[in-house]
Amino acid sequence: MASMASYVPSMNNRELNHLAQNRFTDKETQVAIASHSYARCRMHLAYNSHICDEAVDVLLQGRSNIAKWALVEQGRLNDTPERIAKVYHDTPKRFRSPWRMGVTFGGTAWHQARTPNTPPEVLLCIYKDIMDSGRLQSYYVRGLANHPNAPEEMAI
Repeated sequence: MASMASYVPSMNNRELNHLAQNRFTDKETQVAIASHSYARCRMHLAYNSHICDEAVDVLLQGRSNIAKWALVEQGRLNDTPERIAKVYHDTPKRFRSPWRMGVTFGGTAWHQARTPNTPPEVLLCIYKDIMDSGRLQSYYVRGLANHPNAPEEMAI
């Protein structure tokens, strides 16, 4: 079967979304989708459990925080905790809500199959941000404290 990569620029949004979600999409097409300007198809591609490493690299070089967060949630960056830390530190402060940070980096979502390998210093930064916000978010704090990489300072 021929690659669909050459047709990606002429596809409509619905076609792009379905192709991004398809686990049998070839590498060339995944890279073409990762380079496409439509953010939702990039997000769907990031949630695809069969995404290739080349497409992951393209998504990480892009501007879409949602796609990067999805890669962290799906455990695609677990082998490289420094990349997880970079995703966190590159996230603008205005997008660091307790819910988003707890779900993405703490693994507190019920639908997550794997807990992200978030470095302890990032977990501590998220914990301090939540505590300094003035709004106690006990659910997210508890989830961060239960993370396997949580430092002792958070447990106290």
